[in-house]
Amino acid sequence: MAKSRLRNDAWKVIIAALAGVCIVALLIWTVVKRPKLTKGKTIGARLELVAGEVSVKEGAASSQALSGTPLGHGSVVTTGKGSRAFVRTGDGAGVFLRGETQVVLGERTVEIDRGEIWFDAARVERDAIGCKAGVHAITASDAGLSVARDGDQVAVYVARGLATLASPGGRVEVNAGEKAVAKGSEAPKVEPVAFWQDWTGGMGDSRSSRSIAGSGSGRIYGLDPFASAGSPALKLGVSKQVVRAVVRDGIAETEVDQTFSNPGGRPIEGWYWFTVPSDASVTGFALETDGVLVEGEVTERKEAAAKYAAAVRSGNDPALLEWVDGVSYRARIYPIPANGTRRVVLRYAQVLPLVEGKIRYVYPLRSDDPVRFDEFALQVDTGATKSDVDLATSLDATVEDNGRKVTMRRSGYVPRADFQLEIATRKKVEPLRTWRFQAGKDKADYVMARWVPDLDFATLPQVRGDIALVVDTSAGGDEGARQLRASAAEAILRALSPDDRFALVAVDVAATVLYPKEGTSPASDKDIAQALERLSEHTPAGATDLGAMLEPSLGRLHGGEQPAIVYVGDGAPTSGEWTPEALTDRLRRSLAGSRARLFCVGVGTDARHALMEHLSRTGGGKYLRITETDQTTGQALQLASLIKTPTLTDIEVDLGAGLDQPFLSSAGRLSRGEELVLVARTHHPLPKTASVRGRIAGKEIKKEYSVVTSSTVVTSLVPRIWAGEYVRQLLGSGTSPDDNRTKVLELGMEYGLMTPYTSILALESEAAYARQGIKRRPSPLRGVRLTSLDDPMAERRLAELFNPVQPLLMAGCSKSRADAAAIAEDELPSSAPGSRSEEGSMGNSKSRASDGRYAAQATAEPPSDIPTEGAGVSGDTSELEVSASRPMAGPRGLGAATGGMKGGAAAPAPAQIGAKTRTAQDSVSEKKAEPMSIAAASAAALPAPPPVPRPDPKMDKTAAEAGKLKAPIASTRPSPVVIARMPPARCSDAASRSLPERIMLWEKRLRSAVRAADLMQQYELARSGCELPDWRDQAALLELVQKRLDTEEAVEVALHHFASEPDAQKFVARKILRRTVDLRIAAAVSRVLFGGRVDWNQIDRELLDAKPADRPDKIRQALLVAPGDPGGEARMVRVLAESGQVAEALSHGRRLRDRGFMTPLLAQQLGDVLAVAGEREEALRTYSEIVEFDPGQPASRRVLGDAFLRHGWYPAAYRQYRTLADLEPKNPMNWLRLASAAAGTGRIDEALRIEREVSAGEGTPGPSDPRLWARLSSAARLGLLLNDPTPAGGPSAVDSLVRKLKELQLFSGPGMLSLLVWEDRDAQLVLASRAADKDKLSGDATDAGPIGLYALLLSREAWERGAWSVRWKSDQRGRAVKFALVELTWDGKAFAVKVRKAAVEPGQIEATL
Repeated sequence: MAKSRLRNDAWKVIIAALAGVCIVALLIWTVVKRPKLTKGKTIGARLELVAGEVSVKEGAASSQALSGTPLGHGSVVTTGKGSRAFVRTGDGAGVFLRGETQVVLGERTVEIDRGEIWFDAARVERDAIGCKAGVHAITASDAGLSVARDGDQVAVYVARGLATLASPGGRVEVNAGEKAVAKGSEAPKVEPVAFWQDWTGGMGDSRSSRSIAGSGSGRIYGLDPFASAGSPALKLGVSKQVVRAVVRDGIAETEVDQTFSNPGGRPIEGWYWFTVPSDASVTGFALETDGVLVEGEVTERKEAAAKYAAAVRSGNDPALLEWVDGVSYRARIYPIPANGTRRVVLRYAQVLPLVEGKIRYVYPLRSDDPVRFDEFALQVDTGATKSDVDLATSLDATVEDNGRKVTMRRSGYVPRADFQLEIATRKKVEPLRTWRFQAGKDKADYVMARWVPDLDFATLPQVRGDIALVVDTSAGGDEGARQLRASAAEAILRALSPDDRFALVAVDVAATVLYPKEGTSPASDKDIAQALERLSEHTPAGATDLGAMLEPSLGRLHGGEQPAIVYVGDGAPTSGEWTPEALTDRLRRSLAGSRARLFCVGVGTDARHALMEHLSRTGGGKYLRITETDQTTGQALQLASLIKTPTLTDIEVDLGAGLDQPFLSSAGRLSRGEELVLVARTHHPLPKTASVRGRIAGKEIKKEYSVVTSSTVVTSLVPRIWAGEYVRQLLGSGTSPDDNRTKVLELGMEYGLMTPYTSILALESEAAYARQGIKRRPSPLRGVRLTSLDDPMAERRLAELFNPVQPLLMAGCSKSRADAAAIAEDELPSSAPGSRSEEGSMGNSKSRASDGRYAAQATAEPPSDIPTEGAGVSGDTSELEVSASRPMAGPRGLGAATGGMKGGAAAPAPAQIGAKTRTAQDSVSEKKAEPMSIAAASAAALPAPPPVPRPDPKMDKTAAEAGKLKAPIASTRPSPVVIARMPPARCSDAASRSLPERIMLWEKRLRSAVRAADLMQQYELARSGCELPDWRDQAALLELVQKRLDTEEAVEVALHHFASEPDAQKFVARKILRRTVDLRIAAAVSRVLFGGRVDWNQIDRELLDAKPADRPDKIRQALLVAPGDPGGEARMVRVLAESGQVAEALSHGRRLRDRGFMTPLLAQQLGDVLAVAGEREEALRTYSEIVEFDPGQPASRRVLGDAFLRHGWYPAAYRQYRTLADLEPKNPMNWLRLASAAAGTGRIDEALRIEREVSAGEGTPGPSDPRLWARLSSAARLGLLLNDPTPAGGPSAVDSLVRKLKELQLFSGPGMLSLLVWEDRDAQLVLASRAADKDKLSGDATDAGPIGLYALLLSREAWERGAWSVRWKSDQRGRAVKFALVELTWDGKAFAVKVRKAAVEPGQIEATL
């Protein structure tokens, strides 16, 4: 027994020992086989912008820097003389280096070896960021300061916040507006600064170096449908964000998987706003419901909004993704359950250019208002191994899977800097790479070619910046906008080096070179100061003629190797070529044969982004935006970097014939660090070789390459890239955003693109799609979703499907093609229930809480968008205005309309409860509205507010006393019904957005209004939704509202509505008067504001009988009755001038102008006075303001052209009439006006040609037939030429002139045609006889007064018997009206011509001939 027990114990020991050995072996094997986590090269900062000669030294290696270069700890950055550089550290601090500066980047410090920097310290929770200068240390948090080092001395000036300077001699605190100086071991001294010379170009005035929030810092707002009135939208937390990016062949797709939490006790609707990188476009959107991730479907925007609302009403769980401006997007998610979470997945793609053998991927996390993530994870799949690439990462990321993946994880994470990854390839990459997607059957294939210049840019000489800086000095915009333009101009000039050269040009109705007098000037501080002084002396006025800037600018830049025209303004042409097509054509013609590039800088919230980006792209440059002052320096530095980067010009790519609808990423110019991307369709094979020609550094180059077509998963994306670029072109070329809507919508639906006219609708299941009638559209043309690629072997098999030389695909066999398509579709975003239910590719699935839900109540579109009974707005109430398009930064263009299109997002109809829907019978002119939303229903249940008090119709005491002066009293009309004020409601999500974003929302809402009452309703909705917190916001909305008031009734409704808000009423009234030339609308304003107290038409008649010296007193008496009436003020300017008081007239007009009372009528009167005073240039600019505020109004254009023609300013008149003819091409009067201006410039042949076209057009026989008027006008011109044929070529031209006269067929036999012509279109003249026997003077008269012509056809005898004179038909103008009388006599054989010229002088009733 004992032995048996011993044996059993022994066996137990042996078995235990063996088990222990196995466990140890297993642990060892696990450790050995576990994927190794390694660190790549650490990126500690990023050299965001470089302008001029900037070098970076890392270790022993030194190289010329390029914008976007990652920097490791210990990197040394050095700027040359006049150069600039901007570095963003890993802690979020900004470092702006002045010329001749050197810094060393530490882990949490920046050490200055020499020179001066601007240090923008980010806000940190602990351990303030440091800056060292020898033995001196400076620390700061949330501050802006300038630090300069000269040997052992340091000077610190703080513009914002607080900094601490610690030196061997002591420690001091430096507050804003103070300067501290420390030298060696001496004690630092602090003193106040009375004036600091801001060398930064504006950073001293900035709150911080603002950055654009990226997708990693999107915001979600929660709206509670049952919250009390005035309750703001709640900012919800991000409980988890999981990011997965896949990079293949320089194209990256990023998947942002976010889970939002609702800590409240009731379900809410989420409104998720986010921004993607500027070179990216959205490719997908999905929503998790009950643990199932369902992919969204691209749907027409209005249909998507309606389906979303229907899904909410039926108790489903939908989400809707909407386009805002191509950079920003908005998603609606319903519901986010009480005390629960909701998960959405967003995908976007971007092209990453290959820069000197490196691809750089950045996931934007930094924001001025950073988001806190409870859990954050990121993974980048590079698709390569360590043997293929070298990796450098930021934010302590780790490298896994032998270099294939880069990952990072954080908890409680508040990002201060962007994530950066640099992929340096070890393999040689061919300069020219091509991909071809075969569409099958008889369809055209899709081709993409990417060319990386195989040039050693580092060996090229430094490029000098030669720029013509054009500043928009037109009257458009308020004082803030003008200051922003001036700040931008200064920042751009100060970003130049002293060796650079510039010319400063002002453009309004014409272009004026302000500095220097000849050629260009060096960009020295002295010259820049003088140029800016000239700019400040040039007061803003006049219309905007963008085309006028090209000729003088190119003239100053002629001969430069890499010149640039830089336009700074709002990009809103109102004169000359003012449509995109005309302006683009003018630009192409002007730049033909020139190496100059055009860069546009859009300034202000209302800048025409799409147009300026289109022009910049056409001109080979780039487009930048500045909406706030603190953006000026950064954008100016970026601009200088773009201008001074070595650039290939005159690029020509030969990829064979047969490329259909090709789109290039660059218009013949390519800078260092950029790729040239070509996308096209073709039915033909590509050639074996391709060539690229260009010019750089004064030398011509030609490169030839073998065309080798790649077969990778990127091939599947080529159709989508092409379609996206096509959409971008369409959106940038129309006069209005909706010009190409049909084609853009077609492309968006077919290729799965996010456009201004498509949204992505995500429903809870495939069954929900079927119930809603939403058709799924899987198509190989939409490409492969890169983030779905997990298995390298499966990826390779998928790539083989796109191999253009595979027999399977080349054969065109339907079965083979179908099989291939099926496999490809398996890799597309799946639409099956349960697809991708895991948390992206990382983390675990987590079902949301579903208890405590309300059946079918999501919050509606915020109160700003809620239609109420009688509002006259459609259910599509949140459509967002089309904003700026973005070019392919490579080709941008995956998924959405190639990253950069101006467009509006479909805004959803509010989620609504059952209320009765309005029908067409409610209002024929209004769109059908969706049922009333919860908030609207709640508001409707509240008692109506009392009516807004209307102005007392009785005159006050002053007016009553003034009435004794017997000024004619005008009749008044009954006041229209005033829209009731709305009580405060819950705050909308838009209330939390920036003003530019709210403006886009407001524009959409106002577009749906069809009556003035609708406009007022939308205004009240915005006010009650907390969207108008201050006057700046209110003024922005009022500006939009007043532009839509185009009838007397609408004006009266609006002004009566604002009676209880005097500031708003005055603002709207002034804006209306500022733009309208319609006297009826002006009278409507006068009736509301001044009670119609004076009949100004009667005053005008009385003025005719009064002596000139007495007329000012008569106007003054009338103004006592209606003080401030703009009609009276304008007349006062005129009568003062007529009475000889020119100086007083000018003074009075300028005072009115300075007070903001400039109206088209006043502009006319003041322009007249200036012209009489001999101040032609100022008069021309003043006149041109007639069209500045309503450029699309033909009446305004006509009035301006007439003013120019009257003074003989024919080129200016021609430009206005040309635009007028474009606005109303079917109005023959416009063309006849254009002919008059053409003739005035000496282009009589053009005038005759125009008149021939009119005479061959449509008309009704009779004395008012425009065809007859055109022939009579031609007869007058030909008669003048016969009288003096010198302009036509001398006596040798007489026969031709006679032949042309005969062709007019104005004579049926011998007779005389007397043609009276004049150029003052405001005057109406006639020929009259004083003969006693007038019955014998009968003839055929044609009164063509609108074109300045009166004709009388009669016999020669009858003409000679009469005593003829030229008389007024209209009221006298108070000025001399010159005329010419052309007497054409036809005796049946030959013409005889006599010309008499004279004028009807002021006060004359007639001028005797």
